[in-house]
Amino acid sequence: MAAPDTKQKILDSSLQLFNDNGISNTRLQQIADESGISVGNLAYHFSNKEAITESLIANVITSLQSLLRQYGKYPSLSDLDFFFKEYYQLCTQYKFLIFDILEIKRNFPALFDVIQPIINKIKLQVERRLELFVQQRLFQKEINSKNIAANVVLMMLFMPEEAQLNGKNSITENQYRRRLWEYITPCFTAKGITEYGTTIEPEFTGK
Repeated sequence: MAAPDTKQKILDSSLQLFNDNGISNTRLQQIADESGISVGNLAYHFSNKEAITESLIANVITSLQSLLRQYGKYPSLSDLDFFFKEYYQLCTQYKFLIFDILEIKRNFPALFDVIQPIINKIKLQVERRLELFVQQRLFQKEINSKNIAANVVLMMLFMPEEAQLNGKNSITENQYRRRLWEYITPCFTAKGITEYGTTIEPEFTGK
């Protein structure tokens, strides 16, 4: 049992350091120190930092695929809100992924090629949800669901990074979700506004 425990400890330590400092600014010695092991012991489990990064990105991909399988778990607006919540948690757990996305594209092109279609599926799922809102008369029928979905996904991806660029250490889940909904709510019909007010808004106001 010692080896699997040590391997997981290395991954946990690496994830924390990558999130705090970025991939390029994290050294193997730092990972070893954080894990409470020697560099030689670390090398027994992972030959280099690239191997650690690949394992972490593989975990992200697995988590994203699991989230995509949850499509339609809840009715209507609650389903999209669930998607926002779960994606926020992933962004928080693996924030290095977005902050270092260009580095990942350069240094791990094969993994980036796997991530990219998953992001496209995220966009497609958001788009399908918005199209459903139109069918349910929650959205105004003239709304371009594809354009709205594309902008929503950009916000989902880069809102945490934007917060840091603006001098904030982080953005809370409620702030994250509220900003996404504030972008969407102008598209609502009267029926949509009513449903939003009874299903989503109470989670922010506590009423």
